[in-house]
Amino acid sequence: MTSRGEGHDITAVGIGSLGPPCTSTAARRHGAYARTWKPCLDKLLSIFLITLTAPLMALIALLVRASLGPSVIFRQQQVGMHGDSFDVFKFRTMLPDRRQENVPISFPDRPEYS
Repeated sequence: MTSRGEGHDITAVGIGSLGPPCTSTAARRHGAYARTWKPCLDKLLSIFLITLTAPLMALIALLVRASLGPSVIFRQQQVGMHGDSFDVFKFRTMLPDRRQENVPISFPDRPEYS
């Protein structure tokens, strides 16, 4: 019976015997799947999801228009990767120019609102 660690020569194991070298994500990105199939699948999935959620988005747009007025969607600029800006379109949830109205922003008598 050998004790733990006996019979294993660690110095005999070289770097080449540990298996294939790791490949980076950048190297795998240039494969045929990533160049052709993935963009096609991404577009098909996005078309399917937009078609699936379009009735819900139309209902939300009608509700926003009925409760808040004619402008349903607003555009907001966001800063993305490497400082590039892009536009995000959102459903409006607040009244336009709320600061100009005499509507209180905080409610001192109701602690759940701040």
